[in-house]
Parts: sequence; structure tokens; C-alpha cells
Amino acid sequence: MADAALNRFPSGTSWSLAAEAYRLVDQYVSLPLSLDLATAVQEILPLDTPNALAFDNGCGPGTMVAVLKTLASDLPVVASDLSEGMIAQLQDRGRELGWKNVEASVVDARDLNALSVGAIPEKFSHVFSTFMVCLAQEPEKIMKEMFRVMKPGGILGLGVWAEPYVSFWNDAFTKAARELEPTYSPVKLMAEQWTFREEVEKRIREAGFVDVNVWETQKSPTFPNVEQLAAVFIEGRNPALQKMINSWIVLGRSMDEMLPLFTKALVELYGRPDGTLVGPVHACLSTARKPS
Repeated sequence: MADAALNRFPSGTSWSLAAEAYRLVDQYVSLPLSLDLATAVQEILPLDTPNALAFDNGCGPGTMVAVLKTLASDLPVVASDLSEGMIAQLQDRGRELGWKNVEASVVDARDLNALSVGAIPEKFSHVFSTFMVCLAQEPEKIMKEMFRVMKPGGILGLGVWAEPYVSFWNDAFTKAARELEPTYSPVKLMAEQWTFREEVEKRIREAGFVDVNVWETQKSPTFPNVEQLAAVFIEGRNPALQKMINSWIVLGRSMDEMLPLFTKALVELYGRPDGTLVGPVHACLSTARKPS
């Protein structure tokens, strides 16, 4: 039972509970990576290409959409996510920033026919997905769906985390846990098939894409303070990070005893004299093309 709980795929509802906290951290972590990815795509097929239409699959709180509207404010964007809470965050963001030509809806990435234009194959010139496929159920089916709705010659921009353990969080959590449970083993948060560069490239090709380019990158985001970061982890309800929390609870331990140790570990590993924290975040970014 414990193993099943640790390995369960996150649902749309569970991501909805995490949406607000996810958006808070996303500005430090996913935003710079999304900008790098969109810039690489832009160099292959400009976002202002005539009749361009972009799709952001697993849009979360609208991080990639924000990047796209910054790079090409007139670009029409269709965005979807399995989580109602994430779509609500995106819509709030759009109202705050005055986005135009953005359509967002709750859709399962494994079947894009529910999109308003999803039943029409070969519709999108640019298709993006950032840090969703590596956590999703049936990722191969998701990739096939993105291929189906892309125009011939269209461009894919895909981002996944580059390691199944996500060391930024796991290193601190494991360091803290071993103060109380010396034999504690870190928990794998996602599968190697959608994190390691060679495996990601293989699976993009298997979906039918060509001209595949996958590269590893590292960012070192600065977080304002350890209290905020620890609270986002412990209370943010991120389903992926929850696997670590669950691995502690199934040992009969409490998060109350973990919190001060985890906070201390974050400071020891990533703290700076001014009170900020700077930690490494590893990602695999990819571009690919649908054959013309």
C-alpha cells in the first residue's frame, strides 16, 4: 500500500490544490527555463511567422504563456491543463498582464480532441510542454497527441526535469531525514525515461519528430528566504514533492519533527550570507520538428 501511494500519478485535483504555491515558486524555477526554451524555438521558427498558432500543453499557472506573450504579444495561444486550479491561475495572470488572444481550458493531455481546435489535426505551428510530460501518466500517448495536432514543419519545445530525484529538494530532504533515520533512502520522483537526455531524445523520435535537439542545462535561481521555501515545500501540496513527504510519513514519522531539520538543511546546502538561497536546478530542454 505504501509503495502504491508513493508511485501514484498526480491527478488534476491534486495539482489544483498546489496551484497557488506552484505559481509562487515557478517564477524562480520554470520561468527562466521556459524563456530559454522559447528563445531556442524562436530561432528555428519565429513566433511571429504568418498564421502562427501556439499550443501550451500542461500549461500550469501560465509560465510559458507569459514568456510567449512577452516575445510575441500578438501570437494567438491555446493553453490546456488537467487542473482547474492551474487554469484559474493562468487566467488570473492573463487579466493582470492584459493578455489578448489566449484561450485556456481543462483538457487531458492524452486526448486533445476536447480542445476547441483539438479535433482538427495539424493545427498548431508551435507546440510547447514544460515539466509536465515527465510527471504525467502515459507520456508516450501525450507525445503522439502533440505530434497529431502540429502542422507539418511545425516546431516542438519540450522541457523536462533532468534527473528523476530532483536533487535540489531531495538532497536537503534526505540530509534532514538521515538525522533521525540514518538508513533513509531518497525517493525517485519520476522515471528515467523522461528525465535522462538520451532517453528523452529517443522517445521524442519514437513519437515521429525529426531534427531532435536535446540539451541539459542548469539554472541557479535565488529564493528570497528559507522560511518561504520550506513552507512551499511542506504546505504547498505539490504532488511530486508530496512523494518525499509521504515517504517520511509511512515510516511513522511526522513533518513537525522534520520541518526544523529540513529548514536547517536548506540553509546549509544553499544558504547565502544575505539570507537568500541559491540552489541548482537541472533540466533537459528539447526542440524538434514535425516532418513537412
